[in-house]
Amino acid sequence: MKSGKRPSRAERYVLIKYGCNPRNWLISKKVEGRFLLRHRLTDQTKEIPNE
Repeated sequence: MKSGKRPSRAERYVLIKYGCNPRNWLISKKVEGRFLLRHRLTDQTKEIPNE
């Protein structure tokens, strides 16, 4: 799996809006209005809308 990147300031606000701690989640992919997230410690994946 592709290694994730740290979220930018605007992306951090989106993560907080959907209940994700931006310190623990990395953005592994940006796809047409969605973020594919990867947890920093557990490698769990999650998909949230990009608003």
